[in-house]
Amino acid sequence: MSMPKQMEGFWIQDAAIVDFETLAFACSVSPDHPEAENQITPGRLLSFNMTTGEWGYMTYSPFDSPKVVGGQIAGAAKEALFVSGAGHVAKFGYAKGESGLEPDNIFGARGSTRALAYIDGAYYSGGGDARLSRRTETGAWETLHRLGHSLDNPRFWYMVGQSQDLIYLAGPKGVHLWDGQNLIKQVMPDAVMNRDMFAPFHPIGMAQAPDGRVFIAGRDGDLVVGDATSGWAPVVEAKHAGPHAPKKIAWFNGALWGLNATSTVELGDVGWHPRAFPQDKNRPVFHTHLASGHGWFLVCGYQDAAIFDGTRWYRLFGSEASDE
Repeated sequence: MSMPKQMEGFWIQDAAIVDFETLAFACSVSPDHPEAENQITPGRLLSFNMTTGEWGYMTYSPFDSPKVVGGQIAGAAKEALFVSGAGHVAKFGYAKGESGLEPDNIFGARGSTRALAYIDGAYYSGGGDARLSRRTETGAWETLHRLGHSLDNPRFWYMVGQSQDLIYLAGPKGVHLWDGQNLIKQVMPDAVMNRDMFAPFHPIGMAQAPDGRVFIAGRDGDLVVGDATSGWAPVVEAKHAGPHAPKKIAWFNGALWGLNATSTVELGDVGWHPRAFPQDKNRPVFHTHLASGHGWFLVCGYQDAAIFDGTRWYRLFGSEASDE
């Protein structure tokens, strides 16, 4: 499928699976966009309905480093939140179908926003100064935890959770648990956190298995697994990471999957191994962003996307894979 006209001039920066048929893509302007050199550049949310083939979109300015997450509040329609790196937030509802998206005004959660998640029927945002915020049913944001400004405070880049009183957050100051009332620092393996004072653990992704285990991937190929009850242990150490270590991770189809620069990979008994899919021309061509949920595994490049159901790939848009 060719690239949709709604994406012309934009690059995908993040993607989300809203429900079994709806995808959302957060985009920023591409380098050849007329406004790419401006200090304030627009961002765009695109929505795609895989059942009807219908696209919808809305453009905002400014919207730097956008992230997107989708879900459905209890008793409400599905929606997607579109969040900028500066903490500006817009909500997109789907009451009128994919081509009739109506955004709320940008609101709340201002300040550096690196972590965004939909957990147990609520949206959460995390950032600097150990800040954790939750979006209420009225659309306002409440601050659950925040410390006074200090360079020593935790900064949250990623979060996962299965309930609102069991949320894990990771950043360059380590891993923390939010138990619904308190933020509790987790004791991580010395081999991971203290291997080099000039190059501490730098998380690049988190994923959670249905049994509650949390996986945290590091920039240098580290992979840690654990939870607050069982403790934490290295699965893959940086020195043994090998050439297939991923830069993004997600739980899918009973296993931990990931993306590196050239391929989709899966965690096996002895580390990471590539999933090649040589006979499937709809397999991903570029491997920049991923999302999983509702039985799907989505892989995106900057201007292409393919989705996997555990058996075969479906190309959404972009170039077909080549066997050459």
